[in-house]
Amino acid sequence: MGNKTNELFGIRYQSEETPSVDEVRLTFKKMANEVIFNEGPHTFTTTNGIKLVSVSNRKKEYGYNTYDDSLEDRDQKTISQQARDRGTTIHGIFEDVFKGRFQSNKYLNDGISEEAAVSIKFIAENLMFQYEFVVSEAIIYDESIATAGIIDLVMRDRTTGEYVIFDFKTKPIKINGGTVNKKGR
Repeated sequence: MGNKTNELFGIRYQSEETPSVDEVRLTFKKMANEVIFNEGPHTFTTTNGIKLVSVSNRKKEYGYNTYDDSLEDRDQKTISQQARDRGTTIHGIFEDVFKGRFQSNKYLNDGISEEAAVSIKFIAENLMFQYEFVVSEAIIYDESIATAGIIDLVMRDRTTGEYVIFDFKTKPIKINGGTVNKKGR
């Protein structure tokens, strides 16, 4: 019986064991050094000059768009920017909790109340019981399909050893025809 080749986040391995957290972190670090992300236009380019389409734009190409354009009280561009800013802050809170540097009043200037920050901290701390932090805001790409994106959070299940990807949503979206998260919070 030969070993089956498996792949996880671009890491090829020949055993039944998944790659270690350190191997996965190294792979993401390598990807971050191989791709340049331009936040303004939300574009990705490899260090070899190959332009990659963002996952968000790839979704639009295939007609998958969950934005609720019936929200007429605010401009979509404003909502999107606020959602990105809020998302960045939420990612920061998670990372600060995981790295032991959380301060509940630190995020007030970013539009996150102290109460909300403490609630997010509670969620992050509870995740840490079951999962080990691996990386956050990690660039991932595949040149063969010219696509790149940023993973919000990767953690490893402490019991099963499986890796889990978390994706935060902070913008109004439609699910089953109804708008949820109307205020983008």
